[in-house]
Amino acid sequence: MGAAILVFGVRELFRALESTNWPSTTGTVLASDLASNTDTESGTTYKPHIVYEYRVQNVAYSSSRISFGDFSFSDPSHAQAVLNSYPVSKQVTVYYAPSAPSIRVIEPGIHSQAWFVPGFGMLFSVSGLLFAILQNKQLKRV
Repeated sequence: MGAAILVFGVRELFRALESTNWPSTTGTVLASDLASNTDTESGTTYKPHIVYEYRVQNVAYSSSRISFGDFSFSDPSHAQAVLNSYPVSKQVTVYYAPSAPSIRVIEPGIHSQAWFVPGFGMLFSVSGLLFAILQNKQLKRV
């Protein structure tokens, strides 16, 4: 499981890196609001929810992806700061993968949050490997 998370996270990191060289088009923000989620373990988290539309070769697309590594914040002011940059009707630059225009972001590049998933995957992979090694040593002693 850790390896799968690691592979997914590394793929997203590569996409984030590549996105700085992707072609771009102009899009328009359709919605910009603060989403919140509350659960008993982590409390309330906040996420900027921005919906924008754009066109590539006369095909219309819409998305809510801001960047690679979009995550929620525990402090609503962080999410609000992102929202303040994207009011409804604002024209935005949308960067899209040339071979798949539905893969897109409005903030290209690697942001700090993009490291979370591959880091989590690495932690699980290393923990699983260490557990397997220790189990193997225990079995050889018996």
